[in-house]
Amino acid sequence: MQLLLNLLWLLPLGLTCQDFHDSCAAWAKHGECEQNPAYMKVQCAMACNSCDWFTSRCLSRESMQGIAADVASRALRNAAGVAPGVRVLAEDPFVLAFDNFLNSKEIAAFKHYFAAASLTRSQEGNQVTGRRTSTQMWCNSDECLGDRLIDGVHQRIINLTAVPKSHAEHFQLVQYDVGQFYQVHHDQNSAPDTLAGVRLSTFFLYVQTPEMGGATVFPDLGIKVEPVAGLALWWPNVHDDLGTDFRTRHEAQTVQQGVKWVANLWLHQYDFRGPYSNGCDMAKKISASTDAKSEL
Repeated sequence: MQLLLNLLWLLPLGLTCQDFHDSCAAWAKHGECEQNPAYMKVQCAMACNSCDWFTSRCLSRESMQGIAADVASRALRNAAGVAPGVRVLAEDPFVLAFDNFLNSKEIAAFKHYFAAASLTRSQEGNQVTGRRTSTQMWCNSDECLGDRLIDGVHQRIINLTAVPKSHAEHFQLVQYDVGQFYQVHHDQNSAPDTLAGVRLSTFFLYVQTPEMGGATVFPDLGIKVEPVAGLALWWPNVHDDLGTDFRTRHEAQTVQQGVKWVANLWLHQYDFRGPYSNGCDMAKKISASTDAKSEL
């Protein structure tokens, strides 16, 4: 009966617990539910008898602790006055720059993954477009996640932003070769009613300085930042009511000589890494009735 009730509230959303592959029953029979639970419990929930698990972890925020909607603006305002090496590029909204945020060892750690990785074409949202021509990878391998230098960088970001690691996407490492760019865009592309909620703010790191070009420009704020390895930027993506703050639209100008390497870290209102590691669809909308009830 409880399973039936779980399914009934999902029907209007098109989020019924189901098997998404014809082979689910066969896989379950051969023990895949136990051997590969992160995948099977989501993609083959009916065959694995994991509908309650799927519902609680992939379609509900009831067990999550959210972050107050104004945490980004409060943290930015606080950092503007006390953080070492900070420069205030704009005050409404706050856009902050941190000179030498990365030291030489941390820069080398990020460069290691750029050099060793097989990069793929960057996407805008979930598709390849002519507006974004860079290549990229995600720092979500065991090696990268376990790198103490990169983890130390993330810890400093946590100290500044007051956003726990669980609420952050993995570092996105992006390479711009000569002629590559990303036209004016906004980083907030995560709906409020998805598991992780909106992208509250962006923490942006320069890893490799190109010889010419590649500036980051905020056209609505009159800001132009030349890329210098070690420099970090931090800006909000939403207003305190969680509506998109379009003033922080920005672009990556064309690299004219050399190579530019950067790392993005997007910070969410709710837990991102837990549902992601469970294999949940992070873009799927959830029921408003299952929202988190407390805030950090």
